[in-house]
Amino acid sequence: MQRRAVAIGKVLGFLVVTLAFGWLLARGVRLVVSSKLLVEGAFASAALATSWGAARFEGRSLASVGFAQRMPARSLAIGAALGTLIVGGCAAIFASLGWYEASFGLSEPLVPWSFAAVILSALVALFEETLFRGYALQTVARTFGSTSAVVGTGALFGALHLVNPTPGLPQWLKLVGCGCVAFYGMLAAIARLATNGLWLPIGLHFAWNLLEEFVFGFPDSGVASPDGLLHPIVTGPLLLTGGGYGPEGGLIMLVLAGVAVALIVGSKLPSRSSPRPSADGPR
Repeated sequence: MQRRAVAIGKVLGFLVVTLAFGWLLARGVRLVVSSKLLVEGAFASAALATSWGAARFEGRSLASVGFAQRMPARSLAIGAALGTLIVGGCAAIFASLGWYEASFGLSEPLVPWSFAAVILSALVALFEETLFRGYALQTVARTFGSTSAVVGTGALFGALHLVNPTPGLPQWLKLVGCGCVAFYGMLAAIARLATNGLWLPIGLHFAWNLLEEFVFGFPDSGVASPDGLLHPIVTGPLLLTGGGYGPEGGLIMLVLAGVAVALIVGSKLPSRSSPRPSADGPR
């Protein structure tokens, strides 16, 4: 019982300290300059710093929380390809059913926009995957087992999205959307455990964010995407498309994500950093 209480305290403390540290860094950035890139960079830096501190406290390295993998570039590329198939496939299904119409809406030069979109998506993926699928997932899995780690961190991931500002969005749709995000968090945790590393989930998350928000112009967890390459009009049943929450709050994208993770688990990816699929990572 005491061991479990200590593990819960470690995880909650890690999450609170990381979010508080990231908020302080981001606030400092905002006092100097208005930059989404620097704000997301502050949160990503906070996640890496606190992960390093937590790992060092236990006599481990930062790499041990999920960054030590053979062929990380390949895992990253596989994740990005799967993320592209999930979001692109979702947009294709919507369009084929007549639920997606879009017009070109970019109002700034393509090259700097592309650079900012790629970097911003990468920073968000790095922050969220490190926060939930790194040290936190490892600690829960070592103490409570993989199933509890998947469910617990996934639920926390979905709950965090409840704080997103979503004016005009029906409360029931936001709750459904956050539930779908929680399930996605569980799928990402399964992928993390199956590959024993963070690189594939980071790649998947990166491509997901880049395409959903910046290419197809979908809302991102209830937050509108005015800077997208395309400005869409999405119709169709809300439970299938996610409506104003975005497709990640709809059942179609959720099913596609589930299929993608099933492929990850069912295949023998050359990304394991150790012969056993544990959440401990290298010491």
